[in-house]
Amino acid sequence: MINRPSKKYLVITGNGFDLAHDCKTSYKDFKEYIENPYSDLAYDLECCSPADLWSNFEKKLGELELSELYSNILDGIDIFRNDEDEHNYHQKADEINIAESLLIDGLKNALNDWILTIDINKEKKLCLDKILKEADIVTFNYTETIESIYERDVIHLHGKAQKRTKWDH
Repeated sequence: MINRPSKKYLVITGNGFDLAHDCKTSYKDFKEYIENPYSDLAYDLECCSPADLWSNFEKKLGELELSELYSNILDGIDIFRNDEDEHNYHQKADEINIAESLLIDGLKNALNDWILTIDINKEKKLCLDKILKEADIVTFNYTETIESIYERDVIHLHGKAQKRTKWDH
């Protein structure tokens, strides 16, 4: 265990912190962002998880209703038929795995790319200097709002957005 002087406060932030600093980080902003460069992903997400708030979206991620995503892949397949050609079934299972991976990877990439486009207004500083100076700061956000505006170290619980190389795409 690392011995270090304990701070006076523990500050835990979420998306409300970014919104209070006029960052465009609402779920609506994300949905608008993915409409053009990620239109297929936007469609799949709307089919699998219609939501209007981040909290609803995060909850729905754990309960993705993938039947709409699968319907095109499984169209015309009778799973109850005793078909001699099992290869077709295995091929469809592979297609489903690929579709799921594309959805999850596409979502991760779109979210990361979107976060990197968010403008953090360094002039929008609230009266938090004293508290943040004397605090350990934990955030659920992927943005670097606290680091950019208040120049404080932050523990990112979910990680933070990273610039991707052409090999990451």
